[in-house]
Amino acid sequence: MCNTVVQDYFCDMNSQFYLSFFIMTLGMDGFNMLIPHSGCSSGKEISYENYKIARGDIALPQNSLLAIPAIGQVCSTFGLHPSLSGLRQMYTANELAFIANTGILQRSGVTEENWRSFHDKTSLFSHNTQTEETANVDVYGKFSGLGVGGRMLDILAADGYKTGAISVSGSAPPIVSKSSPLLVVSPNGYDKFNPILDNPYTNSDKKFGNDVTDAVKEMNGATTAGSTFYGDSWSDKLLLALADNSLLFETLQHATLSTAFPDTHIGKQMATIAKMMQIRDVRGKDRDVFFAEVGGWDMHFDIASPLEDRLKEIDNSLIAFRAEMKARGVWDDVTVVYVSEFARTLFGNTGNGSDHAWGGNYWVAGGDIDGGKILGTFPDDLTNASPIVFQPGIVIPTTPWEAVWNAVAQWFGIADSSKLDYVLPNREEFLDDLFTQADLYGYGA
Repeated sequence: MCNTVVQDYFCDMNSQFYLSFFIMTLGMDGFNMLIPHSGCSSGKEISYENYKIARGDIALPQNSLLAIPAIGQVCSTFGLHPSLSGLRQMYTANELAFIANTGILQRSGVTEENWRSFHDKTSLFSHNTQTEETANVDVYGKFSGLGVGGRMLDILAADGYKTGAISVSGSAPPIVSKSSPLLVVSPNGYDKFNPILDNPYTNSDKKFGNDVTDAVKEMNGATTAGSTFYGDSWSDKLLLALADNSLLFETLQHATLSTAFPDTHIGKQMATIAKMMQIRDVRGKDRDVFFAEVGGWDMHFDIASPLEDRLKEIDNSLIAFRAEMKARGVWDDVTVVYVSEFARTLFGNTGNGSDHAWGGNYWVAGGDIDGGKILGTFPDDLTNASPIVFQPGIVIPTTPWEAVWNAVAQWFGIADSSKLDYVLPNREEFLDDLFTQADLYGYGA
């Protein structure tokens, strides 16, 4: 789809402008986000009461849940956390799909009896290891240091697309790429090189703050008989970075939004992403992957209030982002993927919190999403009697992250199986579990 906000040469490529957008959380409680409500299958253990038994004192009251319909799941009605009214609005508008019981898997066929031996290449329940695994989706480390989004960019760059990897939350392992340098943009404002000139310090007749840009360029542009390839490469990259910095600073100064975003950390990040999308013609990109991150989910004590606050922040920010994308006419060109390295134990601990677990529930949103449904398989029993739950209420995921990213990669323009295998090195292990573009978007492969 070509539109007036995309430069002519993008339209000449006869391709849609695609953007993928990660929101990463750490230790998010997915089973107090998506909850069995009613209309559950006879002969199955699952019900709201089953959920309530499994979660104990940290269960949400049934009458507080926001009901959503579901087809092909163990219940015909699920409930959302009461802070997620925006997500329910997008779900009912078919712009958001939930992904049930998802997590990092080394192989398929995992049960309570074999989960240890089947996951000998990773360290489950560890924040640092599982954050890395979720970012890379490469449990055997075949492409060490490259993120799943970064590998998508590598494929697209090799196919001739102009790709960008942009973080609004510092280092961004999921979008580390060989071909697209990581651009980090602070959600609190983009600084220009040598910003002291904007506020020079003056003391009587002394003024501090000189423009060193020309000196830096001269110093790094010098070539001698002893210059090496490495020195030339450094100079080229530095001079390019200075030029990019100046261009982006001036362009972002004039980027305006039609939507008021929440004054929260994630709200500021999403507003910055919206601005970076707005200036894509200046940046000259036709495929971008963005990374945002929001912390505060490792709720080992008193989970109820902080979970409500964090989910409300996500919900309000996403609604604002959606409104801005619609106003710009690009909501159909965006996919937002919400991930966490692991979920929480089902049963609350003695501090009314929950601890590190494994499988959880997440979502994918965008104007092009064939939403209003739950993909994957929601567990038919959440108690420790279930074959995929072990004490203290750890759920074994039945949907690998490869399933989600396979569909997103196809939508992003990666169709060839060998290229998908580069994006997802362990893809062959899960061929029967993968979602396709048709599953998540309603068209395509």
